[in-house]
Amino acid sequence: MKKDFRWMSKRVIRYTSVFMAVVMFLSVIALAEVRAETSITDDGVARSYTLFGDLNSDNNVDSLDYAKMKMILLGTTVPSTVNLKAADLNGDEDVNSLDLAIMGKFITGEIRTFPVKTKYPSTGDNSSIYPFLNDTFQIALEENGSTGYQWDYVISDVAAATLISEDSYCFTPNLDGTPIQKVWTFKALMAGRYTIQFTYRKPWETDVEPLKTVKCDIYVSTVNGTVINVKQGDTFKIAMIGGGIAGYSWKYTIPEEIPFTLLSKEILDEHPNSADSMYLIVWTFTAVKPGSHKLVFTGTPFSQKVECQINVV
Repeated sequence: MKKDFRWMSKRVIRYTSVFMAVVMFLSVIALAEVRAETSITDDGVARSYTLFGDLNSDNNVDSLDYAKMKMILLGTTVPSTVNLKAADLNGDEDVNSLDLAIMGKFITGEIRTFPVKTKYPSTGDNSSIYPFLNDTFQIALEENGSTGYQWDYVISDVAAATLISEDSYCFTPNLDGTPIQKVWTFKALMAGRYTIQFTYRKPWETDVEPLKTVKCDIYVSTVNGTVINVKQGDTFKIAMIGGGIAGYSWKYTIPEEIPFTLLSKEILDEHPNSADSMYLIVWTFTAVKPGSHKLVFTGTPFSQKVECQINVV
């Protein structure tokens, strides 16, 4: 009696087809290259956009992203093929099972906004920021481009700070008209107090009052090892943080040949009626003698020293 193996052949073909379909599906997820999220524009500023939850950069958050995150945790995908920043859904600087659980809640409709949003709070109006010289600082504001409104800013002294990057974050995917959080990162270039004024308006409505304004006062203090290049006869500034609970104060010593003279000393205190408030002390000097000179500041009560190299040409 001859046996019929045709049914086995059909089952093998069916299983093989399913297997190949799964392999092709995983290949699409695992090997598709993620598009670059950051670009450097002509002005030298790095600009980026992050849609949280969008691990494969298809501008949508769905089950493909959930599968991608599982593969990350299992170690079966190449890190360069994943937008890892978009995978950190709770903002703890790590991608783990907590993020997978959050993604699952989003896929099932239990949540609409990822909790990483709390990591990027908006900067309040009349805020004060205290960076050190050459350090970076950030300002964050919510913007809804679907309304036509955009944030723009003006720095009181264009030489005081420069824009390093401009990042946009979306925490509520798959929803038309959802706002984004914009984060500007600046680098402090000059010691002293400066103001950055942000206005929220439609770019083409220049003659209309802005819908919102946000003012930030930037108090930039000098750091040890600062080098200042100045022309003879020009002025330069040194700024230090003083006051506080300890009543911090500063004094300076200059070389005997007196290569520069003090033009003014200003105390910038945003809370003058508070006994323990912090304030910025700004000394303005005039460079009078060419050469390389040291200007040393000593703080009390902790005897901190800040030494500056002043090159006068």
